[in-house]
Amino acid sequence: VVEDVFREGINRLGEDEQRVVEALAVLGQPVPSSAIDFLLQPFVPGLDLPATLRRLGRGQIVRAVDRVKGTWGLHPIDQDFAYARLPASGRYSRKSLHHRAAEWYATVRTPRATWVTAGALEPLLREFDHLIKADLFDDAAAVLLELDADALGRMGNAPRSLAMHLQVHGRITVDRIRMLALVGLAHAYRHIGPVEQAIACYREALAMARAQQDVAVEVEALGWIGESSRRLGRLNDA
Repeated sequence: VVEDVFREGINRLGEDEQRVVEALAVLGQPVPSSAIDFLLQPFVPGLDLPATLRRLGRGQIVRAVDRVKGTWGLHPIDQDFAYARLPASGRYSRKSLHHRAAEWYATVRTPRATWVTAGALEPLLREFDHLIKADLFDDAAAVLLELDADALGRMGNAPRSLAMHLQVHGRITVDRIRMLALVGLAHAYRHIGPVEQAIACYREALAMARAQQDVAVEVEALGWIGESSRRLGRLNDA
């Protein structure tokens, strides 16, 4: 019944209002109006976003989640319906909006020197998630490499790092990114196990480093193969 009510409500909205609701559905969490504006710039030129948000707020379609921070959001049921009605691909679609969302999060990253808390990493994590949903796996892997699996490991997020690496594993088309991602995947396995899997990934990265004549990655992979073997008590291999 609730879905029927919302379907009737959104179908009665003007085109600008529908696009704003869809942008919020793609973003999937409370965001400032600047994020909504960024997503819709290529698709709704000349959008009067403040007026549109006020109209939607009066109709209780969207809500001001935090007036101090200026964030807006949707009810979860509304969000699911609005997201489902978007086309899966095309110029205006879930994929294109997820790509724009990733680009927005790239603009709000904090300086690398601040990447010492989970909160500081949030824009990169969101950027990665939207690139995955846009099927841009090379770009997602590049963000993950910037994020650095070891940094996530030191913050106690090695399981999340492993999950992120597995999302791009086997989907990367750029040889160098694939090699570096293998090293990152190996680091994640080294943190949480199995260590044997870490060694297998380091060996695969080692073969790619030799093929690409990348001495730095070759040395890194060899070093961690040795250290991982030592941890397993395989001293001759180490």
